[in-house]
Amino acid sequence: MVNVSLAEHLLLLLTCMRHLALINVQFISMMEESTEGTISLKKCLKGEGALEIDSDEAAIKGAIAFAQRKRPNVSRGSLSGGGKNGDEGLRLDDNFIGVTLSALGKPERVFVTDN
Repeated sequence: MVNVSLAEHLLLLLTCMRHLALINVQFISMMEESTEGTISLKKCLKGEGALEIDSDEAAIKGAIAFAQRKRPNVSRGSLSGGGKNGDEGLRLDDNFIGVTLSALGKPERVFVTDN
């Protein structure tokens, strides 16, 4: 077996996952063109389309639904740190679900209380 560091192995796995995701998106785009819009790439990625695929949006949507069923009265906490001992940084927020990309490509945090 080849001695590969953990970082190199993770980079290889990430490259493979990106390649597979690209192939899937290309396939669904071709399906959208050939079915004249009956199968929509946007709907499939949101989890509302004719093809059921795993995507970040579908996973976050499911996580929000699960959290709202389990804890219906959750208030959004603060992300700012600043303890008395000079402990600066981000604190854990129980309402945090995940991160999505905005239309500009910037990461945005998603919380249980977001609509």
